[in-house]
Amino acid sequence: MTRAKNRFKLFRKLIVYKLKSRHRKGFGIHSPAIFSLVNKGFSEDCDISVKIGATAYKQTLKRVTKSIPRSTFGAGSLLSPNTKPTTPAAINREIGISKKHGELLYKLSTFYGRDGILELGTGLGSATYYLASGSPTSRVITVEGHRDYAETAKAVLEQIGITNIDIRVETFTNETKRIKEENGRLGLFFIDGDHSYTPTLEHFKQCTEIGTEDAVIIIDDIHWSDDMDRAWKSIKEYSSCRVSVDLFRFGIIFTNKKLQKQHYTVRY
Repeated sequence: MTRAKNRFKLFRKLIVYKLKSRHRKGFGIHSPAIFSLVNKGFSEDCDISVKIGATAYKQTLKRVTKSIPRSTFGAGSLLSPNTKPTTPAAINREIGISKKHGELLYKLSTFYGRDGILELGTGLGSATYYLASGSPTSRVITVEGHRDYAETAKAVLEQIGITNIDIRVETFTNETKRIKEENGRLGLFFIDGDHSYTPTLEHFKQCTEIGTEDAVIIIDDIHWSDDMDRAWKSIKEYSSCRVSVDLFRFGIIFTNKKLQKQHYTVRY
């Protein structure tokens, strides 16, 4: 399938989401915890210091002029088939988190990151910045298979004062296995790696095995492709998924067994 057709399909999915999404202010959501998140967390603005830090991150990344090869891990990008080396800033424009969704990650980190955070797919650190800023006293383990990406992200984040991150160059499976062997338990997960069906299911299951009893798992790009649509549908049916929230780009899974099984499509 051509990239033009992929983009058209994604746009069509967005229209369907816009028509079906509800609960913008939390109305109709029965769970008090989920209502509070949507009513307050989604609508409240970020602290100005977070916005300033995000600007500093982009400016610092722009000053890295050495070209690096693009990653060949995962299912690739809908936006660019180009695999030639280029500057980190140019790559980040394609793979980096948007301001809107980065600030949402910050809020989710503030709400749920106190027990530690695991990010699968550092990229160049744009999402890592928001996750680490939301829970500055928590450890953020972030895993990236592309060494040049990981080293660039580490250098840039350290330059802007982000010190609570642990960037590891490893496969997602090996890293989650190591955390499990160490009896680690984390409260918040952000999966932004291989955008295909089976790996997404595997990474989700691996996260549930090392999550706290009330862990929250965020999956990026849940409607990015037919594979990701299928993965999202499958995950919603798992017994470990108690409440699922579809924000079109993000899918948020709440694993607390005390919650009644529900699904919400929320306008964001």
